[in-house]
Amino acid sequence: MACALAMACALAMACGTTSGRSTGAADRSVAPGSAGAGADRDRERTAWRYEVALEPGARGMAVRMCFDGPAPAALRTIVDEAGVGWDGLSVDAPMPRPLTLARGRVELGTLPQDACVRWHVDLAGVSAGAGSRSATVLGDSVLLKQSLWLLWPTDASSDVTPTVALELPPGVRASVPWTLVDGERDARRSRYRIDATVSRWTGYTAFGALDLDRFERNGAAIEIARLDHPIACDREGVRAWITDAVDGASMLYGHYPREHLQVVVVPIAGGDGAVEFGAAARGGGAGVFLLLDDHADAARLPGGWTTVHELLHHGMPFVKDPWMGEGFVSYYTEVMRTRQGHRSEREGWQELYDAFERGRRGARGRTLARDSAAMHEQHAYQRVYWGGAAIAFELDVALRLAHPDRDGLDDAMKQLRRCCGDSVFQFGADALLTRLDRWYGEPIFTQTAARALAVPDFVDTDAVFAQLGITIADGKVVLDDGHRAAALRRAIMAPRKQP
Repeated sequence: MACALAMACALAMACGTTSGRSTGAADRSVAPGSAGAGADRDRERTAWRYEVALEPGARGMAVRMCFDGPAPAALRTIVDEAGVGWDGLSVDAPMPRPLTLARGRVELGTLPQDACVRWHVDLAGVSAGAGSRSATVLGDSVLLKQSLWLLWPTDASSDVTPTVALELPPGVRASVPWTLVDGERDARRSRYRIDATVSRWTGYTAFGALDLDRFERNGAAIEIARLDHPIACDREGVRAWITDAVDGASMLYGHYPREHLQVVVVPIAGGDGAVEFGAAARGGGAGVFLLLDDHADAARLPGGWTTVHELLHHGMPFVKDPWMGEGFVSYYTEVMRTRQGHRSEREGWQELYDAFERGRRGARGRTLARDSAAMHEQHAYQRVYWGGAAIAFELDVALRLAHPDRDGLDDAMKQLRRCCGDSVFQFGADALLTRLDRWYGEPIFTQTAARALAVPDFVDTDAVFAQLGITIADGKVVLDDGHRAAALRRAIMAPRKQP
């Protein structure tokens, strides 16, 4: 629902945000083909693995990081907040010696071949020193960002794939976004593969008395992990809610666009009976973080704005520019919820019109490009989300009018998924739009976006509506079923059966 976006924006919504040196810092990824990427190939690469043993009750964990061959000169934390709740940082036997974490860096000096470094993490201590959306303890469970307990080599290349061996004591369960290599998820012993996105982007790990529900849906392995706190919505209701959101994203792509999806549900007091906040996480795999009102009614959850929005993020590449990364997903959040049948076609168009009007009111004499670059600082969420969605809408209509036998922007979204959806790099919007121009054969994507980004005015969405036979009377949309583009209008928004 629209109110969910307003609430999320007021809370500094961080859908798919990066995990850099400090909260909100820029992503570290190196664009393909750059000098930095080439430098990876010119140096001896550090290879390593992690061994992680949880303690009874998930009170803490022992972490061991072992190098295959030479060790790097130094390790680094992933975020500045890391290190709180740590102790026992040292080089492991046979030559044990203590190490110091200073300013996010651990100098290793000269180590023998195949050396190991170890440290202990007090999970309650980490939670006490971090914000509730970075780490939290609920009942006998704990949730924390992986960036709060991992170290990473300073010289690591962009294509590394270290493994994590995870050992769980009886009564402790685990949910991680990583790729399973050996064993079974949540088994006493299992091994996972991670990649460089762990060191760049947000990812969540949860341990303890978790309610875990794993199932297959639309080509994806779904894992719902609910922290240890009672909620009004029963287990079947939670599954129905998440399944509905998976189906919404799958309608656009023909299947869910990721092989594995971790959904972490954190019950909270309050939240207006729905989802108070959501964030897409990409570090180490696809994940979604959701704050759910513990009194939420199961019947109210399917079709909710926030959940569908976050799951749609995983169909797109990670886009640096919020106007595209959030805007295109916001457009499809309205479209897919209507196509699923959660409301009528007219209601869907009305919701989209109302959203554009909120974005228009947020245009305060600054260009969309400027507001997008400073979205968090300016609190320009409505302007950026719906300004970007207006560009998506204009493109969708233009593409369908030019080629009525095709599926407009739907086809372009699938092309983005094919070309770049699984990249470990973050893309600028210009790079993705240029790729789409080449795919389409004309510069319609770059030109349409450039016009909207360069001016302080909001896109003239009323004119775009008119191209579909939609007029506005006293703030209400009126659909003309006799208009020559009525079929295209219905192709965009009308409810339909699941594929």
